[in-house]
Amino acid sequence: MKLKYIITAILLLFVSASVAVLIIQETKRKPQGEEKSVIQSTENMTPGGEKTFIAYYFHGDFRCSSCITIENFAATAIRNCFDEELKSGRLEWKVVNVEEPGNEHFVNDFNLFTKQVILVEKVGGKQTRWKNLDQVWNLLNNESQFVSYIQSELSNFMEGK
Repeated sequence: MKLKYIITAILLLFVSASVAVLIIQETKRKPQGEEKSVIQSTENMTPGGEKTFIAYYFHGDFRCSSCITIENFAATAIRNCFDEELKSGRLEWKVVNVEEPGNEHFVNDFNLFTKQVILVEKVGGKQTRWKNLDQVWNLLNNESQFVSYIQSELSNFMEGK
């Protein structure tokens, strides 16, 4: 009977210690202002009122394997099909942690509720429209369909469709 109480006490101590570690880690998060935003202005990338585009992948501090896969598939789709546009500056691919200081506004700007791929059109440096590629989670288990979806949606978006 004593062995049962000892094992129970050890398990309770382990669970308590684990919870304490999680709480300590959460309270030691980086204070605001220590990290720089990965977002940079695109206002001067192209002359005049030319259209430019940004493909964003938004995530938070916690990155599960599915979230990383979405980022990798999207990056592959964009880099393989839009290399010229990326090199010319007409298109940018940006990965943004919305939990970093200065990036919180994106949650409201694009109605973000999970990790998402968002396409943005800018004219003369000002955002004119955007689109949420909401099928990325549904296509996560099929890389070829995922890549085709991103490429098709981005092509149509850049053509104004």
